[in-house]
Amino acid sequence: MNDMITSFNTEQFQKDISEHRSTMMGLSIIAIILFHQHVMDDFPLTVFRYYGYWGVDLFLLLSGMGLVNALQKYHLRMYYQRRLQRLLPSCLFCGIMKCIIALSLSAMILLPDSFPHINWLSPLSLDLWYIRAILVYYLLSPFLHKQLQVSPWLTIGIITILFFINGLFFRIHDSESPTWIIERLLVFTIGMLLMLRRDILSSKTMLLSALFLIIAIAIAAKYKGDIYANPLFWTMMIFCLALGTITIIYLTTLLLKQIPQPVLIPFKWIGTISLELYLIHEFVFGAVTTLTSQFFGNATQFITSLALSIILAYLCKQATKRIGSL
Repeated sequence: MNDMITSFNTEQFQKDISEHRSTMMGLSIIAIILFHQHVMDDFPLTVFRYYGYWGVDLFLLLSGMGLVNALQKYHLRMYYQRRLQRLLPSCLFCGIMKCIIALSLSAMILLPDSFPHINWLSPLSLDLWYIRAILVYYLLSPFLHKQLQVSPWLTIGIITILFFINGLFFRIHDSESPTWIIERLLVFTIGMLLMLRRDILSSKTMLLSALFLIIAIAIAAKYKGDIYANPLFWTMMIFCLALGTITIIYLTTLLLKQIPQPVLIPFKWIGTISLELYLIHEFVFGAVTTLTSQFFGNATQFITSLALSIILAYLCKQATKRIGSL
C-alpha cells in the first residue's frame, strides 16, 4: 500500500474517478445491499455485513465531488432544477410502486397490514434516511460551496465540531432520526473540498487517509454489531471512515484498472441504476423474506430478492427516462 500511495498522482486520480464513477457507484450499492441482509451474518460473509458502511460514504463523497462541477457549470436555478429532475421522478415512481405492491399483497393477505417498509412517507421515498439527508445536502451545497472557497478549513472545522456534538450527545440509531443528516454531512463536505482544493491531494494526504481507514476498520472489527450502543466508538468509526474514504476510492480505482473491462460491465451497468436500486431493494428483500421464509433458505431468498430488485430498479429507470423525454 505504501508504494501505491507514495506514487500518488492528483491529476490521474481525478481522471480515474471520472472514468470509473459508475462502476464505483455499482460496487457501493452492492456493498449497501449486502450490509442490509442477514444472510451475511455468518463468517466470512460477516465482513460485508459489518464493513458495508463504506458504500454510503463512497456515494456521498462522489456526490460532493460531482456537485462542485455542477455548481461551477450551472446557475443556481438550473442546478436545483437538474437535481430535482434526477431525484424526484425516481423517488416518486419507486415510492408509489412500493405502496401499490404492498397494498395489493396486503389485500391478498400475503403481507401483514403493519408491514414495516411502508408508511405515510413512502410515496415520496422520504421514509429512507438517505433521501432525506441528500435533499438537505443538495439545499446546503451552494452555501457550502461558497464557504469552502472563502474559509475551507474553518468550514470543515465547524462541521466536524457539529458532527462530534451530534454523535456523542444526540445520536439516535434510528432511520427516522434527523441525526443521520449531520452524521454523514462531513464526508459529503470533504468530497466538495477535494474538488475545490485539489492541491490538498498529495501522498501525505493519502497516507493520513489510509491511517484513518485502518482505525475505522479496527473499531468495526472489535465492536461489530455492539458498536451501535456505544456513541463514542460509533462516532469515532464514522469520523475515521469519512476521512478514510479518500483512500477507499484511490485503492478502488487502482484495482479497477487491473481488472479486464468486460468483467466490470455488469457493475458499471448497476451503477447507472444505483439510485433506483437503493430506493427499492429494502422493500423487496423485506417482502420476499416475509412471503418465502417458510419455503426458502437465506441464499435462495437473497438471490430472488436481488434479481427482483434489479428488475424493478431497471423498470423504474426506464419509466422515468420516458417521462423525462415527454
